[in-house]
Amino acid sequence: MAHVEHAHRMQSELGHLSMRLIMRPRRNMPVCAQPLIFFLLKSGMPFAFCSREQCKLQRGEIEMGAQYKIIALIASLFITFASLVESCADTQTAASASYADVSAAVLAASPGDTVTVPAESATWDSPVTITRGITLQGAGVGNTVITSNITNQNAGIILFAPNSTALTNNEAFRLTGFTFDCANMSNGILLVNSTTTIMNKVRIDHNRILNAGGANAGRCISVSGTIFGVIDSNELDVTSSENGISVYGNAYGNGGYDEWNTLSRNFGDGNNLFIEDNTIIANNTVPDGGHGGRYVCRYNSFSGAARNMVPIMDMHGNQPAGYSMMVNEVYGNSINLGSYGGALVDHRGGQGLIFFNSVPVSGQTVFGKVREEYADSLYPGDSHTPNSFVQHVTNSYYWANYVGSSLIKYDIEQDTSDNSTQNVTPVLAENRDYWQQRTSFTGAVTVDCGGTPLHGDTSTTGGVGCGTLGAMPATCTTGTAYWATDQSCSDLTGMVGTNPATPITGTLYKCTAQNTWTAYYTPYTYPHPLRSGLLPPGRPHLLH
Repeated sequence: MAHVEHAHRMQSELGHLSMRLIMRPRRNMPVCAQPLIFFLLKSGMPFAFCSREQCKLQRGEIEMGAQYKIIALIASLFITFASLVESCADTQTAASASYADVSAAVLAASPGDTVTVPAESATWDSPVTITRGITLQGAGVGNTVITSNITNQNAGIILFAPNSTALTNNEAFRLTGFTFDCANMSNGILLVNSTTTIMNKVRIDHNRILNAGGANAGRCISVSGTIFGVIDSNELDVTSSENGISVYGNAYGNGGYDEWNTLSRNFGDGNNLFIEDNTIIANNTVPDGGHGGRYVCRYNSFSGAARNMVPIMDMHGNQPAGYSMMVNEVYGNSINLGSYGGALVDHRGGQGLIFFNSVPVSGQTVFGKVREEYADSLYPGDSHTPNSFVQHVTNSYYWANYVGSSLIKYDIEQDTSDNSTQNVTPVLAENRDYWQQRTSFTGAVTVDCGGTPLHGDTSTTGGVGCGTLGAMPATCTTGTAYWATDQSCSDLTGMVGTNPATPITGTLYKCTAQNTWTAYYTPYTYPHPLRSGLLPPGRPHLLH
């Protein structure tokens, strides 16, 4: 539709001028060209089709005073039409589900093409590598079943690693309609971009992935670098020791320095990896990330715990191997732990918004962990200046997260799990680095006799409030926040889990100066625009 809108803008420029548009015919005119043809028919501008040799503007029908403008506009229209026609995709059909046939079909595909794989089962000894923007489409979960026999545990059954042309054009990639059985040998899907060029049109949807067993416990989906888009409507079976989804920055290059040095730290940004509407059968962490990674985990349904989950979702801090997580948003998830408990999140680096998540029942305690993994100045200790980035937990807000009808509480915990001789003692403070919900919210933080806020105050003051906009306090202390919504702040029915009946709506107001509320955050569009074929904001669509 963007092409048609472009044509409409040009029509208004042309105004009353009369012309004839002569276009070269193309056999089997593709369906995606029809909207522009329809516009030309309705516009009142006469046009005809001609051969390549004959195609030209009819002379003498354009007023000389507007000649150059008209030529420029018509040239633009031809370019728009040409790119529309050339972008129409073809379909390549793999002869079978074998590695050889699927690889051959992928190699034969051009950007924008769809490669279909029939309803068969096959075992692959090597990953299928995809470097251009295509759709790889199976015949549906349980119909096209690929089993791994890949002995390289660092590999995946599918590797998407866009080449320079795909990066320049921000080509769309989609993987849908498969069962991937990793057979406890390899990872499932690897998405890798080692450059700072953003790829934000990646969609992984309607797949089942199980038995991941690659290096470092294995991942159903592993992301490295600036790969953004949406992982939706999948079933992830994470019942053994593997993790579900790992989201890292350029972990294989410079530990995430590129992301920290070039990307924004904004909440509500479309340039994130969105994990939404997935069914996750998990006995381990889903998702985790670090090294400049960023994800939005929303509206997923978790079940399958066979032990206490510590944690369910993880955000790494800075480590010897790399920088910390950058930004995270976690909301609208339904987490059934059965008779077990554990940590909703282990937040040890970067900025986070964690809200409106529900653990319906639990036989044991459910809590939130906040900790400082390493001093910012200590690691990763590369040639850059690590302490120029605020990597510890900061600017983070937690509210309306429930186990049953009780708010989940977040506590600072000293990190002793990795290397207690180097990890620092707690340096974080509540109401300075992170804020959590108060049932009696006034917008104020307790101060000492000199008027200095008492960071770490755990009384009813400070923190985050939740309610209608009209109930927001008139006064506030810098750093506190208020979620303004017409929805309930305690009954999350219909707002959590896959495909919620009433998705979460509201605005987070942040006190940016004494007694000054500023609209700070609203959730990004749901469902993600890629799910309806729309282009996400953030990068222009490049015609090619």
